[in-house]
Amino acid sequence: MLRKLCWSALLLSLSVSCVAVPQSDGTGQTGAARTTEAGAGGASVDTGCAYFYFLWGRAAEVDHRYADALTAYEKALACDPGAEYLMRGLVVFYMRMNRNDDANRLIGRLLALNPRDVEILTLKAGLYASEGRVDEAAAVYNAILALTPRDGNTLLRLGSLYAGNNRFKEARKVLERLVGLDDRSFVGYQYLAKLYRQLGEYDKAMAAYDKALALNWLPALALEAVDILEYRKQYAKAISFCHRILENEPDDEQARQRLVQLLLGMGEVAQALDELRELRRYAANVFDVDLTIGRILIEQEQYDQAISHFSEMLAVDPDSGNIHYLLALAYGAKGESGEAIRFLQHVTPSDTAYEDAVLLQVELLVKEERLAEAETALVAAIADPVARRPRFYGALAALYRRQARNEEGRKVFAEALPLYPQDAMLHHEYALFLDRIGSFDEALAAMQKVLAIDPHNPYALNYIGYTWADRGENLAKARKYIEEAVALRPDDGFIRDSLGWVYFKLGESKRAVAELTRALELVADPVIFEHLGDVHAKAGRAAEAIKAYEQALALLEKDEEQQRLHGKIKALRGGSR
Repeated sequence: MLRKLCWSALLLSLSVSCVAVPQSDGTGQTGAARTTEAGAGGASVDTGCAYFYFLWGRAAEVDHRYADALTAYEKALACDPGAEYLMRGLVVFYMRMNRNDDANRLIGRLLALNPRDVEILTLKAGLYASEGRVDEAAAVYNAILALTPRDGNTLLRLGSLYAGNNRFKEARKVLERLVGLDDRSFVGYQYLAKLYRQLGEYDKAMAAYDKALALNWLPALALEAVDILEYRKQYAKAISFCHRILENEPDDEQARQRLVQLLLGMGEVAQALDELRELRRYAANVFDVDLTIGRILIEQEQYDQAISHFSEMLAVDPDSGNIHYLLALAYGAKGESGEAIRFLQHVTPSDTAYEDAVLLQVELLVKEERLAEAETALVAAIADPVARRPRFYGALAALYRRQARNEEGRKVFAEALPLYPQDAMLHHEYALFLDRIGSFDEALAAMQKVLAIDPHNPYALNYIGYTWADRGENLAKARKYIEEAVALRPDDGFIRDSLGWVYFKLGESKRAVAELTRALELVADPVIFEHLGDVHAKAGRAAEAIKAYEQALALLEKDEEQQRLHGKIKALRGGSR
């Protein structure tokens, strides 16, 4: 999935102006240093005193003595209350010190002197933005644009403000206006590319990246473009970007890692491994590169090569629990469970692979129907308060469920949940356990607990939304939940299926078919085919429904499920006759 982008840094970098230092008048004296008797309104003014304290404050600020700097700046303003350069400097200083009320007070005084002062209006907008007062900040930026319609920096600030607050349509309008005014605005195209990417408009995003990179080739920006190209499987262009980066900076680890990922996506495993071996020459952590090489060999089912590779690593580092775990993984995948379990015995609780090692051992034992040994291993791991992990409880409960020892499974969760009350994954496993033993209302309540801990958990949102949709309850909220889950996991076919199903329940047949078809492009699953058949059947499209049901039948193994689908097909054929 594409990485998300952060917009807050742009406003921070663009909102604070530099403090203007008073300039010399050509006599060797600055204008601030000349003393007068009275300022505007008859107030007593001592510009020499003001400038003395101003310089003192600047020196203290440079030395990070902020309390001394503040005292000096305020004394300077007391000497010359009407000095604009002092008020401007203090506004910036107050904002940096998060003294927004004081900053706002001075901003008001400066705007009273000149309501069209763009610099001060910009500071005011930045102050509002920092306080989350988005509409007020936007109003000030728009006021500046009314004064200076072609002000690119203000358009960038306004666009970033909108984007950072998820007001993407407004951000898009502003940034498109910016590049319309200046076709060579590198920053405009850069941020417009990020925005299009967040909106999922990848053609436009790529065009904006191409424009920005033509104006200013930056490796970091090129790698952002690679994300889109990889997502869209445009591997050749993505690889060319990586090669261009590496031509100038062969030690750029990130670019080489992305190149490896692209080659793997194309199925060019040998080339990917060659690039990883090249990366070893530059990598700060060669050990991690070697681990990646071995993992790829396992993923490619080259188990003997993986075992040889990890054995060489183990000869160098014989105490590494992580290498022992990976050797066990290779042996287990090869079908040599006994050898795998032997290596797993060397993984200790202090190793990062410990949790995975325990679970792999249990998986291997269960596969061989050595259920008592699997239970013993998990009970022993749970008994150690230092070594136990939340997932061990879920695995033990699942082992009990496999043996129809459901009450013992409940007791496992009853012990675990008070120990890990905020562990969303453990609550999620509990909900699924309840679902699989048929306690559906309890499962729904447990999954709602997951959302209470993690409000944006895509799988909890999907489970709850789908359950409501299947029951015909809370359909508007179910749709909202599932749409959020899809936004979080757009390439999950089962979540797409849920979206299609809730659209069906809402009577939106066309949208249901579109989402279910997209789901089947991601995963061929009999339930999704059946859902698609149900949508076609409800719409009176018997032929399409029968075709979908038959595709579901081809994937089903359980007789009772096949009988149900045969019944649906028979009813449709009878109806068509």
